[in-house]
Amino acid sequence: MQGPSFFLLLLLAASIGGGVVALAVVARHRRKTLFPGADDQSEVKIKNRQCNRPFGSQEAESSTPTSSQQPHDPWKEGMTQMEMRRVRAENMFSRLTLFYQDGHSNSSDEGGDKDDRALCILRGEGQYIFDEAGKRYLDCVNNVAHIGHSHPVLVQAAHAQLQAINTNTRYHHPGRSRYAKKLLGLFPPDLDTVFFVNSGSEANDLALALSRAYTGHEDVVVLDYAYHGHTGTMIDISPYKHHGNSSLPSSSSSSPPSSPAIAPEEKGGEDERKHGHTSSSSSFPKKWVHVIPSPDTYRGPFTTTAAYVSHSSTLLDAAISPPSLPSRHIAAFFAEGVLACGGQVVLPPDYLRGMYSYIRSKGGLCIADEVQTGFGRSGSHMWAYEAQGVIPDIITLGKPIANGFPLAAVITRKEIAESLPHSYFNTFGGSNLAMALGEATLDVVLKEKLQQKAERLGTMLRAMLEGLAQKHPLVGDVRGLGMMLGVELVEDKEAKTPAPAAAAYVLERARQMGVHIQVDGRWENVLKIKPPLAFTEADSHTLVETIDKALTEFEHKPEEGEMKKEK
Repeated sequence: MQGPSFFLLLLLAASIGGGVVALAVVARHRRKTLFPGADDQSEVKIKNRQCNRPFGSQEAESSTPTSSQQPHDPWKEGMTQMEMRRVRAENMFSRLTLFYQDGHSNSSDEGGDKDDRALCILRGEGQYIFDEAGKRYLDCVNNVAHIGHSHPVLVQAAHAQLQAINTNTRYHHPGRSRYAKKLLGLFPPDLDTVFFVNSGSEANDLALALSRAYTGHEDVVVLDYAYHGHTGTMIDISPYKHHGNSSLPSSSSSSPPSSPAIAPEEKGGEDERKHGHTSSSSSFPKKWVHVIPSPDTYRGPFTTTAAYVSHSSTLLDAAISPPSLPSRHIAAFFAEGVLACGGQVVLPPDYLRGMYSYIRSKGGLCIADEVQTGFGRSGSHMWAYEAQGVIPDIITLGKPIANGFPLAAVITRKEIAESLPHSYFNTFGGSNLAMALGEATLDVVLKEKLQQKAERLGTMLRAMLEGLAQKHPLVGDVRGLGMMLGVELVEDKEAKTPAPAAAAYVLERARQMGVHIQVDGRWENVLKIKPPLAFTEADSHTLVETIDKALTEFEHKPEEGEMKKEK
């Protein structure tokens, strides 16, 4: 029942402004009725079944949801798989990648084998994702959903903040200041300044700009097959984007690679050098990018930290002081604690200590790319670089920072930040909503002790995967930190010949059995495991049993390429 004051307001509005004003008053009253506290910014709890259901409850365990659980997506209504594929083909970039490739059936819209199609995912909860038919998959891929899909704490935080305000970042807001202090509290005291941005790519791009401003230098050192983002400059320093799949080696090599740190000879005029770019037709790497070997002690040319650091230093000395050409100067060295796209390669002990010492002796800054490895995933530490016993000059954060909401950050020292020669603002980086979700995610990481869980569960899972290496000749190496693990498949353990066909088989069979994994690495032969940290011990057993079954099938399959079907 409405109070008399409401009807008086309605009568007054109608008399002085007509129906439009009356409707506005009604809409305002209805909004306050449905969303109490929206105008005074008080936090409001969501009162619906999805949010109040316990996270990871038994309801999420059902592999065949009831009709009331069927995922709903209004954008998909009336769209078949074939129609979605047609829109993608006609209206989206042709090389927009998917985890699984669509099938090639030329039959009717619903024809072909559904198991050959890319997944259409409509819902997630905890460590599970659900497709349009309601089939559940154990998610072993999405480190972005760091604390789990649809975590109720985040759902509530988003709802409350959207009721209050979400707008341009060029205003003071207590949420931004509070989260900045909480986040910086996880780093050494000298790293006292934070920039909030939208993505890991943007964070790394800003980190490079800061390095160049602070040092006055231009050049960048990166590890072979590293990936640091998709902005123009980040593509320039990401060998992963340029190599494609390398030719398969017939055997492991003990001889050093041929000077990968040497950039192409000087091209273009002084203006090109000044602005750090060459023409779009120039080859990779550009003259200001120096690529050094990935310190892969399993497959690379060396097995010790000292050998990799010494070899890379020699290559860089030759690159920055080439005969008959002006000397070059290093602005920054980018490195992840675990080379994610490079095949989950873990840096050998003290590698960053040795490389940081060299880079700093040349006047450069050291940047730790924690976009994939941060927030406790490495287990032993909150940040993967800590396992190397170093303190970077700049740290970049991304993917898991707000559990999938667009947010990233650059952490650095005050004097480095202040070297930026211009003012800075970011319309959405650090928005009210981003800050609410970043803070909520961090609170869950700390409260639920997810770093400690990653260490405990990762140790157990790695031991189980190493057990597969004893059973299957295809398993050449098991490596990783915490819950960021890789299983490298090879045709021969002595020759270490990559086995991409085996990896592709495991990927598809796992999908058919309801387990979502990823394949990566230079030869697409590394099973990449980085699940949401809602993962459990039981999930670990499910994952290992699935990989075990798929490997056994591949080793005994009667014909090359034959794929069994799980009914």
